[in-house]
Amino acid sequence: MLRYQVFGISSDKPKSQMTFKTKQNLPYSLLADPTMSTLKALGVAKMPKSAIRSHFIVGKGGVIEDIKIQISPGDSVAEATAFVTEKK
Repeated sequence: MLRYQVFGISSDKPKSQMTFKTKQNLPYSLLADPTMSTLKALGVAKMPKSAIRSHFIVGKGGVIEDIKIQISPGDSVAEATAFVTEKK
């Protein structure tokens, strides 16, 4: 049973995100927010139509347990994986 869900979010459209996820072999889900409403609410919107690279780790009950804002793709994967692995 997984204790955590890991999400990446960007203003890209779902097709672009799927291409990126496949190319990078990402082990977590990506959320598309082309209207940027969620990105703005999370404080990671970068105007005019971009986002600060971030990841969010959500634990049981929807509690956000880890947030990384302004993180490189490689560091994001490594740090998210380490966080989830340490919490098992």
